[in-house]
Amino acid sequence: MKIIYPIVSVLFAFIVFISLTFGQVTQDMLDVQSVENGEMLTLVQFLRHLEQTHPLFEREQLNAKIAREQQKSLTGAEDWAVSSGVNVSHMSYSPATMGLERSNGLSLSCDVSRHLWSTGGNLSAGINLAASALDYSSENSYASTPDANYDNNISLSYTQPLLKNWKGVLSRLEYDLKAVEINLEEVQALENQEDFLSSSALSFLDWVFYIAKMQIVQERLQLSMESLDEIQQKRARNLVDEVDVIRSKNSVSLSQQDRVNVQLNLSSLVEQLAILAQDTELAGKSPQYNLYEIHKLPELKAIVEDFQQNSRLLGQLKLILKQLEIARKGNEESIKPDLSLTAQVGTKQSDDSFGDALIMDKPEAILSLTYTFPLKNTQAQANLMATDLQIDQLNAQTKELEITQISVLSNIYIQLEQMEEILKLNRQQIDLARQKTVEEQTTYNRGRGDLTYVIQSQDEEGGAKLTYVLNALMYQKLYIQYLALTDQLLSSE
Repeated sequence: MKIIYPIVSVLFAFIVFISLTFGQVTQDMLDVQSVENGEMLTLVQFLRHLEQTHPLFEREQLNAKIAREQQKSLTGAEDWAVSSGVNVSHMSYSPATMGLERSNGLSLSCDVSRHLWSTGGNLSAGINLAASALDYSSENSYASTPDANYDNNISLSYTQPLLKNWKGVLSRLEYDLKAVEINLEEVQALENQEDFLSSSALSFLDWVFYIAKMQIVQERLQLSMESLDEIQQKRARNLVDEVDVIRSKNSVSLSQQDRVNVQLNLSSLVEQLAILAQDTELAGKSPQYNLYEIHKLPELKAIVEDFQQNSRLLGQLKLILKQLEIARKGNEESIKPDLSLTAQVGTKQSDDSFGDALIMDKPEAILSLTYTFPLKNTQAQANLMATDLQIDQLNAQTKELEITQISVLSNIYIQLEQMEEILKLNRQQIDLARQKTVEEQTTYNRGRGDLTYVIQSQDEEGGAKLTYVLNALMYQKLYIQYLALTDQLLSSE
């Protein structure tokens, strides 16, 4: 009885240990299986969902809308401007004014004007109605002098620049610059959105990777548990030493640690993606992406040519260059002397009768030429020189960016090609590791091997699988970078 009791205790403890561990493994496998059996979520679906729900996309689109409204505000310079006024006057005169002792006056004026961007000229029209009450001395010599006077006139004038601001170049300058800025904001928004999608796609791939890694780790743990069970049975029959049991338990413990670490990374990542996608049910979905798929790419020469012609990054610099060219044209225009031609026509009437004064039948016309030449236009000349330097700098920057991005693109392309060969070797390594495990297990079961070699071979097989999935993840991440560099992640532009 003294011998049997410790044996029973050991067996009972072993059964409890096996039950708890196997139960945990089974539960983890069921958790992964439930995810795999949940709603399928592809990478494309995930990214399109982000496009529809994430506030970054709305925020980026607002930049261009804001710029459009700012551009609209600039058109106010072409609006008609109306001005009107009332003038009341009173004047007292001295004896030297030949009998006029005092006068009271009232005038009404109304003017409309508009600046024309198409020509750079200014058009204005106005009407002025004035009435004066005159108070003369009571002497007989002033008895026939009218005691009122009405002075009315209508005019229309137009001023046309002949050198500076010809055809409204300066008038439209800010508007034209803002038009390019709108295009720049639209392109920048697409670039920012694609950068966000690229980062999100890499996180999605990590999600797929951790699930694949969890399966590998659980397979390794399950294998360790089965091996421990077998070793325990052999130990009970005194077919193996106690050290083999310890080795097997250590293998189980290490596999459990791996499982916990992977589960931790997986849970935290899924939570992060759920918040990012604003999807509380994301944890119950199954990410669908073939990590081991090999993508067929066009030839590198064709990729580079397409990048040079259609790249958004280069397109942004081209738009900035266009802005500088518009600004340069404005600086050139500012240096020119100001030569303006003004033509004015009108008609007027002055009478002591209100009714007769309204018949404005006395036409007049004025034609004037104004020339203004600054002796030294330091500001405009310095701005023109600075703009020329900026254009040269931007051309160099464009060439630099083109070289840098093409080198990065070429590097990714070559890595993708090389990774295809590495993945083939990884598959071969898995097959060899699996064959080795079978042989080591067979040799050990025949009593001609050591359990250490079996465990080592099992670890090598699991390691080969992990290396394969890691390299597959690296390949897919390189492919996502390629898609981002070639502007292919957004659903539409």
